[in-house]
Amino acid sequence: QVWKTYDNDYKIRCLIKSEQKKFIEELKESQMKLHRRIDDVFVNMQVLSQVQNMHKSFLQYKRAFEGKDVVLYGAGPSVKDYIFIDNAIQIGVNGAINLESVKLDYLFVHDHMIANKQMNEKLDNYGVDFCKKFYAILPHRQIRRIKERILVDRIPQYHIYNAGATPFLLEDVFGNKWAVDIDNEPFGDFGGAVFSALQFILYAHPKRIFLVGQDCNKGYFYKSKAIEMTEGCIAGDNSGKTWGYKKFKEFAQQMYPDVEIISINPVGLKGLFKDIYSKDGQYVTGSGEIFERKLCLK
Repeated sequence: QVWKTYDNDYKIRCLIKSEQKKFIEELKESQMKLHRRIDDVFVNMQVLSQVQNMHKSFLQYKRAFEGKDVVLYGAGPSVKDYIFIDNAIQIGVNGAINLESVKLDYLFVHDHMIANKQMNEKLDNYGVDFCKKFYAILPHRQIRRIKERILVDRIPQYHIYNAGATPFLLEDVFGNKWAVDIDNEPFGDFGGAVFSALQFILYAHPKRIFLVGQDCNKGYFYKSKAIEMTEGCIAGDNSGKTWGYKKFKEFAQQMYPDVEIISINPVGLKGLFKDIYSKDGQYVTGSGEIFERKLCLK
């Protein structure tokens, strides 16, 4: 009987200690979450205070593309089948500068490949006489996350100066908030330069947006290998960006329902927007009908 009483008391003491330990761990986790939240609010306030001055230059582009077409170039392999669209504003992101047959009017760049100095310099030197460049200031937390997969870093200031680029701010907290008025809001961070370009384009309010080389797949049109390996880090795999385009579609339908979005030779985006395909020097719909006879430059 004495032994049973002792055993029960021991079990009770162990249970109490276990509950106390669990309570302390939960309290620590709660305090850490609160600390992170306070830090997020503080950093966001810093970004908001900076963006008021830094983004003033975007005001000149508000509704500047009304009634016009915009072609937005990525670097997916499907670019090789693209038939040039004339009388459109040409906008590219990152590796789209390697398009030999296209002179970009605007270029959006998010980050520099640490191991690719030649590409960084090529971005800076591209289109000095004809292309307006926008370079993103990546959030510190975004950089830490990206570095786990790809060797990238923030764009050094001297590259921004050499390129004659306009810097712009991304939200420092990965909050997935699309910017409507980019003249006084940070750009929403959706993990790619293409999404910053899309926020800019919608702000300028064109009639149509043609998506080219936005494959959401592996590889670049200017590389022979589907995947580029850099010291164990994989670059060139954009298959995870499909979710960002789905979010973009929701935003565009709500805020800009009058802007038509068209995918040219879609791969990962097939079925998400209106799809058209290259055939015999012109574009056709999925059913084989000619999309628009005068769309392509002959």
